[in-house]
Amino acid sequence: MTLMQMQLDWKGRADAHKRTLDIYAEVKREAGWLIASGEELDEQACRRVFARYDIASAVGVAIPEGDFLYEKRRHKTKVALSKHLDQYPFAFIWLIRMKFWMRDNFGR
Repeated sequence: MTLMQMQLDWKGRADAHKRTLDIYAEVKREAGWLIASGEELDEQACRRVFARYDIASAVGVAIPEGDFLYEKRRHKTKVALSKHLDQYPFAFIWLIRMKFWMRDNFGR
């Protein structure tokens, strides 16, 4: 198991993902602050945000192409469930999942 952990470097990959997440969060926070300020955005401010975004992309570990669609589906499902639960907080999650599955695979 130790050899497998050394080969796969799970801790290193997790740390890289965390660093990327932190940088993306800073970029999002700064972009939100710029938009909320109500001032007209100048080119220098936009370049600063874009540069930090590029850094986040460079620092991070890319998602393998084979995993991307699975992870995207997982994320979209989570968002759809969350929105549904906002309106119906006591619904059974497994029933909502079944309802979405039936709707998406057999029509409305």
